[in-house]
Amino acid sequence: MSHSRFHGAGALLASFALLFLLPLAAQAQQGCDALVPSGGDDAPAINACLANARRAVLGSGVFRLSRPIEFPRASGVRLQGVGAESVLRPTYACGQASPFVVPAQGSTSGQYQPVINVTRAPGAVLSNFRLNLQELRRDCGHKGAYAIMVDKSDDVQVLNLRIRGSQFGTPEYTSGGANGGGVQYVNSARGTIRGNDIRDVGFAADVGTNSAGKNGIAIENSASVRVESNVVERVGFQISVSNFSPAFGFTGDSSGTVVTGNTLVGAANINCPGCSQGRAIKLQACGRTDVQDELPLRNLVVRGNDARDFGGANGQQGGSGLDLVCGVQYGTFESNRFVGAGTAEFGAQVRSSFQSLVNPSHHNKVDFNTFTSGRGRPGCDGSCVDVNFNADAPDQIGLRRGVAGTNVASSFRPGSSRCGDYGHAFFNYPAGQVFVNRGQSLLLAAAGMQPSTSTTFRFLRQDGALVAAFTSQNANGNCVVNQQLFPISAGQFAPGRYNLVADYLDGPSNGVRISNDPIGTIDVR
Repeated sequence: MSHSRFHGAGALLASFALLFLLPLAAQAQQGCDALVPSGGDDAPAINACLANARRAVLGSGVFRLSRPIEFPRASGVRLQGVGAESVLRPTYACGQASPFVVPAQGSTSGQYQPVINVTRAPGAVLSNFRLNLQELRRDCGHKGAYAIMVDKSDDVQVLNLRIRGSQFGTPEYTSGGANGGGVQYVNSARGTIRGNDIRDVGFAADVGTNSAGKNGIAIENSASVRVESNVVERVGFQISVSNFSPAFGFTGDSSGTVVTGNTLVGAANINCPGCSQGRAIKLQACGRTDVQDELPLRNLVVRGNDARDFGGANGQQGGSGLDLVCGVQYGTFESNRFVGAGTAEFGAQVRSSFQSLVNPSHHNKVDFNTFTSGRGRPGCDGSCVDVNFNADAPDQIGLRRGVAGTNVASSFRPGSSRCGDYGHAFFNYPAGQVFVNRGQSLLLAAAGMQPSTSTTFRFLRQDGALVAAFTSQNANGNCVVNQQLFPISAGQFAPGRYNLVADYLDGPSNGVRISNDPIGTIDVR
């Protein structure tokens, strides 16, 4: 009986406690749905809402931040505002101790930290607010950081943000954000960066260097990210897509990323002290020269982007519009417009295996683009050209040395190719068939090969196991491997589908090796 009376009293106390706590919980939830500036430091309230309610909704006004915004390690967390009237402004004065700066040992300089960190927070959403970087000044002597860093967090959306540094040439210029960047994705797949407006960041060389170290938007080892309909203006390096070495902690692969419909305005005409040359879209899968273990960038789509005012700073020529630094393969580049400033050295540049002999850039489809350098204008000498191929760069599909194809470009370096086509191997089925029977032969051939070198064709099962290989005759002086028949032996081939790949030395370049080039799938019956 005593047990029964005790249980009843406990239940009654619990009921009173619940009635007392429910209004507080509701009040907290309501507060996170309608945050307003406190007039002091708003970072604790925003971080508490993200950690506890998994959301923070900003009202109108300026939210002052003494420390970074940290997303909790949870899925689906949201930070959103009501538009440009919702402003996040980190506060910092040169020389003060701050969570926004990690000091360098034995030095007064340090490293700025991102304003917003999204780490191990899959499905996070950042939308409809403004970031003001005015107080994160380059002239405080600290190295720059990205305003937003997304790290090891898949499916993150960054939508309709306004990221603002301090605009050089205006009376209120502070150098805030001048050596920082906009948005960085690292090891974070399937993200979306759409409808953002990023201005006046990353136009000056980082502290202790001679080039801007951060980009407006940087995709690093992050698969299938969509970068769509953004404006990046007065920024040295507007968009970069990269694969870096696993030895540096990079685990993903930026292949499959889509960059479409962006408006990109460079910083070549800012003319500020310490201004950096820049590039509109920079793509690279290299950087570590000792190991060279970066994954190639494959199947990128770069379409419908409008880029201008990229190039060298302070009247010195340099920079380029589209730059395939290394390791860019099987991508699609179409209907883009790259029109440089008067100091733009190249409208497009293919550097291919620069820094990474294992990752040349090849078999990218390049159609219906405009590439314009500063050639013929006061900022450029005769070495400026609309399209530049380094010696180690294969010709691409649709854009070759001296041949614009469907693209608009009027000057090239080199001016012509020694081969009549880009490097590629191919096969043909027997006449009138879309398959090959065992006992019949496939026709194998290649064009654009290094003269006096052979091409190796390899037939692989679907599981990757080697079934057969064939080494061709040497290519002739015109870079062509004459057609040769390869018998499909019933003793080697069971009925089924086989992948055909080729290994060869590219002809238009200086003989860069292209390995495992997928020619097609063979249907054997």
